[in-house]
Amino acid sequence: MINKEDLLEQYGSPRTRNLLRDCLYSFSFITQKALNKLNEQSLQENWGKELDVLKKYIAITLYWSIEQEKFLEYKDGFIVAAGLLRNRYNVPLYLKFEPNQRDDQPWRLTDAGTGENFSDEEVELPPPPEVPKAPEIPLGNEIVISDEHILRDNVGRVEFLAPASTVTQICALNGAIQWSIYKGLYQPCWYYGKMQYFIPIYLKSQENITTTPDLIAPLEVREGKIPLRVRTVMNPIRQTTYYSNIRPVVARADQLQPWIISSWNEAMLSQNEMSDEDD
Repeated sequence: MINKEDLLEQYGSPRTRNLLRDCLYSFSFITQKALNKLNEQSLQENWGKELDVLKKYIAITLYWSIEQEKFLEYKDGFIVAAGLLRNRYNVPLYLKFEPNQRDDQPWRLTDAGTGENFSDEEVELPPPPEVPKAPEIPLGNEIVISDEHILRDNVGRVEFLAPASTVTQICALNGAIQWSIYKGLYQPCWYYGKMQYFIPIYLKSQENITTTPDLIAPLEVREGKIPLRVRTVMNPIRQTTYYSNIRPVVARADQLQPWIISSWNEAMLSQNEMSDEDD
């Protein structure tokens, strides 16, 4: 019998792994056939190079399904919903895992789709996982910025602030973050094993809040604790890992904050242009 505790032990903790995909890769061999089928049957969107965002989408939503016991044991394997993904006819998509007899991982992702061909008998497929609730952001709270990491170790990300003093740079970042919070521009995400937020930082212009911001920052909100923390900032065009943490929390990509859609589209266009030049 397959149970939640055994699956979680095999999967490992997303709170302690630096790369969440490592949890998935140690848990299951991901067949390219199943990955391609999921990409082809879901609504068309850009999942990044080699479907990397889709792989992390599976890693995050699979953990949610196991944690919430929303999986169906079938024969020697199990079936879970493919997160919140649906096909063009609004039919939910599913993932089928079977025991792995070939590799080191205990499971193999062998199939993906609407589930019609997963079994030779009629079964009630499991519901999709619920997206965990993000903690409420307390307005007006102090924000602590890791200035040494942001302004010294990664100065290239904020090079346009370099002429200003450290105090001025911190004040500029703090003010821009507070402004985005009051404007409601924060986007829930799954970050280091829990729900947090990414927030845009507009420093050069705040006229159009739907465009790509100058920087993106993960905002750490600890329930019952203050202050809020920002440990790093990212260039939305060059450091695109934020998108794979954000994408699983909505059913469709067009439900994300407009600035995220703009950032991701611009980043993908930029990568394509750089790839063409390299060729």
